[in-house]
Amino acid sequence: MLARPIQSASLLLISLSFSFPAAAAHGVRSSRLEAMQDAPTGALAPQAAAQAPTVPAPDTAHFLVPFALPADFTTPFDINDNGVIVGNLEFADSSSSFVFQDGTVIQVDPPRAAGFDRGFLRTADGTISDLPDPVPGFTFNLPFGINARGAIVGSYTTGPNLGSCVGYLLRNGRYQTIDIPGATCVFPNGINDDGDIVGNWLDTDRFSHGFLIPAGDRDGDRSSDSRIVDITIPGLATVPFHINGRGEIVGDYFIRIGRRLVGHGFVQRGSEVRTLDDPSGVFTVLTGVNDGGVIAGSSSNGGFLAIRKARAEQ
Repeated sequence: MLARPIQSASLLLISLSFSFPAAAAHGVRSSRLEAMQDAPTGALAPQAAAQAPTVPAPDTAHFLVPFALPADFTTPFDINDNGVIVGNLEFADSSSSFVFQDGTVIQVDPPRAAGFDRGFLRTADGTISDLPDPVPGFTFNLPFGINARGAIVGSYTTGPNLGSCVGYLLRNGRYQTIDIPGATCVFPNGINDDGDIVGNWLDTDRFSHGFLIPAGDRDGDRSSDSRIVDITIPGLATVPFHINGRGEIVGDYFIRIGRRLVGHGFVQRGSEVRTLDDPSGVFTVLTGVNDGGVIAGSSSNGGFLAIRKARAEQ
């Protein structure tokens, strides 16, 4: 179950409403990554054919703090400026979304979670409501990010899977399509309080490109190619997940090792990109960052927070 926080006191959580076995318990975002990593022939292409991969240098500005709640596996997805964390708890045969606030864990299970289909919103008072349908006949509605103004980004599809999908911005009850020419799927993953959007899109070869849409460069209804900033790490499949108010972006890039795609976390500040990994993990996923620079992520070892060091130097 996908869960993401925002920066205000009024809205806390958006997610998918569905039930599923423990094998999928990391949620749709992590499941999407795991499918990429497990794919033997390229559910996600490992690198662009025209570019030699450029692996970012290691990040030395952060230290990792384990984040584990009472469960078999904890996956924190995001953290807001008040230190509220949301994510998934995985148990032996089930999973649950959670909100962690002031040392208290609140498990979140929509009452109508029956089928991998609908997105929902949970407000700070605990009220859960379905998001409006994006189009008639949709099959999945996948909200990924929300900001303090209540603007939500995500994707939907009318097909049986994510072979093709449409990115969107939802605000004031109205869906606005995010188009990228040549994309088979568009995944707007994160939006900050200024309205800057980051995400990834897949081309016909299933190569994943990272993108940024600055708020000031987005028109009222639809994004156009001239307003898309390419933030793909050269030669590497790139999945930006979140952007904070300072413009710091976190996400993952992928390298093929044998028959597996292995995810590595990255942090981007301006034009500088660094690799931030759990040094003992098989893979690392960075999905959230607040305006204070605290990063929420997970690895094969479990959840963690990445804290910026005092007077950090790269």
